[in-house]
Amino acid sequence: MSEQPKAIWLAGLLDGDRPMHCNEAADELRRLYQLAQEQHTEIYGLRLEVRNLLGILIWWQEQMRNDDCDDMGKLLDAMSNKASAAIAKSTGETK
Repeated sequence: MSEQPKAIWLAGLLDGDRPMHCNEAADELRRLYQLAQEQHTEIYGLRLEVRNLLGILIWWQEQMRNDDCDDMGKLLDAMSNKASAAIAKSTGETK
């Protein structure tokens, strides 16, 4: 067997001069493999968004613990800007 995924390899075995149901099974294996790849990509993207949002929360926490912060309005503006950037990044929107 080559380096290709097992589902695709099996689909190749089912193709050809075989009964029609084998060709349908091969098509279904390929469809399911493609679906799994798409879901893997989506999960990866969601994990990246969670990491980005966690980074923002950690930054907020550090800012709130910072004794040097005398201007609460300035801090809240910075926090709002960070939140807006994270939201835009996760939704694909630009300002």
